[in-house]
Amino acid sequence: MTGEGVMSLARGFTYAGVPSIITSLWKADDLASKKIMLAFYEELKNGQPKDEALRKAKLRFLEQAEGTDKSLPYYWATFITIGDNTPIPSESSPYIWLISLLVLGFIIFYFWKKNKQEVI
Repeated sequence: MTGEGVMSLARGFTYAGVPSIITSLWKADDLASKKIMLAFYEELKNGQPKDEALRKAKLRFLEQAEGTDKSLPYYWATFITIGDNTPIPSESSPYIWLISLLVLGFIIFYFWKKNKQEVI
């Protein structure tokens, strides 16, 4: 029997028609993720394309982490963009926070559910 390779939540979102996704390639450090995502959303709010906003957020994190273990790629390189990288139009900026909260809630629920299963 042959498989389809590695499948992720990103694949399901893509099949569902979500035009752009920020996903992680491995389990991300919570504090690093928080810092990177806050900077990412600031850059999105400033009109940056999604891939550029993520790049700038990672660079900002690296500047703050310089000279510490947090500058290792494990902490900042996990996040990637998939799909449409065009900037989010400014007239939809009130929705960025709603979308952000929904995505953050989903991520928290996913890790909570995963940790709950590991305990059992």
